[in-house]
Parts: sequence; C-alpha cells; structure tokens
Amino acid sequence: MKMSEKEIARAKRKTKEEILEREKREELTKEVEEIIKLIKSTEAAPRVSIIRLAEKEFIKNFKIRLKKISESASYPSLINEEWFRIRPHEKFIKHWYSKWADILLVYARKKCKFLLSFTDLLNEFPFKDKEGRGLALEDLIQLVKTLENRGIAILLDNNHFLVFWMTPREISHMIYDEAFKVGLNLLRVSVIARIFPDIPNKYLMKMLDLLVKEGKASWIERGVALRLHF
Repeated sequence: MKMSEKEIARAKRKTKEEILEREKREELTKEVEEIIKLIKSTEAAPRVSIIRLAEKEFIKNFKIRLKKISESASYPSLINEEWFRIRPHEKFIKHWYSKWADILLVYARKKCKFLLSFTDLLNEFPFKDKEGRGLALEDLIQLVKTLENRGIAILLDNNHFLVFWMTPREISHMIYDEAFKVGLNLLRVSVIARIFPDIPNKYLMKMLDLLVKEGKASWIERGVALRLHF
C-alpha cells in the first residue's frame, strides 16, 4: 500500500525524533557511566575527595544559613494575650485563622522544621499557654488548610503535615547559590536529603526539578544526581 506524502513526512519526523531521543539516552548513559567509573576508580580518588569536601562545606554552609533564618523569626505580641486563644464569633473566624496560620509559619521557622504534627502543636507554645489554654484540634486543622490554600502546606495524614516556611523555589535557589559558592557542580540527591531529613523525597525531587526547568541544572540520573550549570 502506497503511503501518502503526509504519512511519509510523519514517518520521517518520527524516525528523526526517535534517533535524537536514542542519542540523548546514549549520551546520558555515557555520562552516568563516567561518573560511576570516577567514583569507583582509585586513580580518581583525589577528584572524588575534592567533591566530598565540597559537599561537606556545602552542607555546613547551608545549615548555618538556615539557622540564621530560623533565629531571625519572632512571634507577634498577640500570642501573649489570653483572649487570642479563644475562638471568636463566626464573623471573625476567617481572620483569626489567618493570624494563627501566620504564627504557625513562624513556629515552623523557629523550629527549623518542615514536617510537623498536630500532636506536638496541641501541647506546645504558642498554641497552648502555661495555664493550659490552647487551640482545639479542629482549629489547628483549619490553620493548615489556610496555609494549604496559600500553597505552602501539605496535609500528609491525620497527624502530620508539611509547612514550607521557605517556598520550594526559595529553597531551590538557595541550593544553587550555596553549591556555586563551593564549586559543587555535581549534586547528589542524598546530600540534599541530609540537609532536609524531614521533607519526603518526592517533594525534594520537585524542588530540584525547578532548577532543571529554569535551565540551572540537568539530571544525570533522576533521583540520584544532577549537574548544576554555573
């Protein structure tokens, strides 16, 4: 059966795309093999040592920077008012939740934690004061939902949730900046996981994907390592 000109053009285009995709895979495989060879080779030991030293410096500097951001956080004076922990009239409830959602952000930032639990919040200041007055569980859930609506929180289960007191984009940019400072252009995902042990891997991957989308990095092997473009 004779093919039409459109079918021939489509077949040629598909063949060209398949060739380009195959070449891309081959190039990527070659790069991964070279990196694995580099890590395993005794001759490459000095270079690997340099990478490991850069990783240690990267982790140290990153944690110092996070600590400074954490220490700069402060609560509003409202948390010292007794009436502020009493749920207001329905007319003012949305504004009350918004104010407490802001306080939850400060709490997470001061703790330098992204993964939180309602169990902790029910028993900790500022959500519970010295006299035992505190927010109810249903109110705490509403705070998280308020932050979810802002795109900076994720409810994981009945007790745990993530609060991004730094947005994923801010974190990804900080990763790039700190890596640039120490000359770390080969970045392992396991190194990032050591800095953010309480952020599930799927969300770490999304942050790193932002660098790829911005053209600042490319995956050597997704989920394992990426190359940063300085």
